[in-house]
Amino acid sequence: MSDTIIAALIGAGAAMLAAVVGPSLAEMLREALARMRNAPPERDDSLVEKIVAAVAAGKLTGDLTAKKVAAEFDGYSPAHTQTVLANFCEETGYWVKRGQRARFVRVARGRYRVKQTPSLKRAA
Repeated sequence: MSDTIIAALIGAGAAMLAAVVGPSLAEMLREALARMRNAPPERDDSLVEKIVAAVAAGKLTGDLTAKKVAAEFDGYSPAHTQTVLANFCEETGYWVKRGQRARFVRVARGRYRVKQTPSLKRAA
């Protein structure tokens, strides 16, 4: 089920709930939905930090691919790691467009590098 359909169902449910139990609970549901849309999942943030740390430590070298990252970290599938790399990519990333800091630069289709920051440049 798509996010749009889920959001519509939650919105309709909130409107019906407001009619039954009052507007304050319905407003709480709307605020919770807005927070869900605008904040990256905690797991994505932790994986991003793990990837950046592994690159800084020299455990991951060269271009990052979903398979390479998934092989380095147990419990993450290539599909999930591809999504994380894309979502935190400079200019086109889903979470970057919503105000999160870009952590990766796309160098080719499915290939990324950690975006250089002053702290990473000093470590190199």
